[in-house]
Amino acid sequence: MAQLSYSGDLYYGDKNTPGTMTSVAYGKQNDVSTRYTPFFDKPVAFRDDLAVEASVRYAVQRLGYEKSNAASLHIKAVFSA
Repeated sequence: MAQLSYSGDLYYGDKNTPGTMTSVAYGKQNDVSTRYTPFFDKPVAFRDDLAVEASVRYAVQRLGYEKSNAASLHIKAVFSA
C-alpha cells in the first residue's frame, strides 16, 4: 500500500513599526511565509526490508517594508528534494 501525505503552513503579519530612534515616521511591514512538503512512501511488494520514499520541500518568504521616504522588498524561495 502506498502512502501520500502533505504538510504545510502559512504565516502572514501586518505590522506598524517605528523607524529609527531619531525618526518620527512610522513604517508598515508586511510578512508572508509559506512552506509545502508532500511526502510519498511505497513499500516494495514481497520485501519488508525494502521501500521507496520521496519528499520535496518548497518554501517562499516575502518581507516588505514601507515608510514615507523609503521602501524595501525581500523575496526568498527555496526548493529541495
